[in-house]
Amino acid sequence: MIMVSSCIEGHLVVRVGGRIAVDTVYPFAETLGAAASSAPYTDGMIIDLTGVRSLGAHGLGVLTKAAGHGRDVGYPLVLVAPPGSTAAHTLELAATDHVLPVVESLDDAHAVLGQRH
Repeated sequence: MIMVSSCIEGHLVVRVGGRIAVDTVYPFAETLGAAASSAPYTDGMIIDLTGVRSLGAHGLGVLTKAAGHGRDVGYPLVLVAPPGSTAAHTLELAATDHVLPVVESLDDAHAVLGQRH
């Protein structure tokens, strides 16, 4: 699993690639937490799952928990999963789009977060 974070347009963007499975879920969760803690004054977090090859139930749990925590503290989270991608397929099967925003591109994610102002 590879993760890179940056701040773009006032939003924390975390790009994820590879596998998010039982053996990588703890580093994934820790890295997301560290990224959010290092950029507390951004207007929200975008997790770009475009490069994800495998997204297991444990990874879905981390994403759902992060979204819930974000809602509790007023720090919104948006997922990017392009149509046809592994992540989009998994998120659709798990009905994750009913719990948090899932969009097709980074531009769409910035637009969703921008609507909150």
